[in-house]
Amino acid sequence: VITEGAWTKTSPYFSPDGKTILYGVISKEGAGIVEQEIGSKRFTFRIKKPGVNLDPRIAPDNSYMLATLSFENNANIYRATRTGSIIGKVTE
Repeated sequence: VITEGAWTKTSPYFSPDGKTILYGVISKEGAGIVEQEIGSKRFTFRIKKPGVNLDPRIAPDNSYMLATLSFENNANIYRATRTGSIIGKVTE
């Protein structure tokens, strides 16, 4: 077991270096994308926007990530820094 807790976890994705895993979480408080170091139970929220927060993917060079988000009414793919700051929309 890599993750624990009552939250629903979705869309796991390993970082290019294999040291962390990103995944979506869904709870009564909302949804978000977290990153967790393999072998640790600690995680860090990378993105937590209203609506859909799914399908995190990290660029092969580890410089940014992509995720499906719907905080602007429609679900689109967004580019974000590795710490979760939104850079911009990839799709319309």
